[in-house]
Amino acid sequence: MRDEGGRSDESSLADGVWGDWRSVRIRKFTLGLEASPAQRLAWLEQAIRFAHSVGALPARRPTRSR
Repeated sequence: MRDEGGRSDESSLADGVWGDWRSVRIRKFTLGLEASPAQRLAWLEQAIRFAHSVGALPARRPTRSR
């Protein structure tokens, strides 16, 4: 698919131009693939802390001692 300037979706993404809804959707799904494993883990830890802080996750249960 070409944009108004005659560029394909791929070249628009490479140029940093988001373009139409389809290219935005593709970009959204590929952002995670560009992150390193350390960046992905940091994001996940941050998301979990945020979820706990807003009450989206249940409180941790106390551990049972045997």
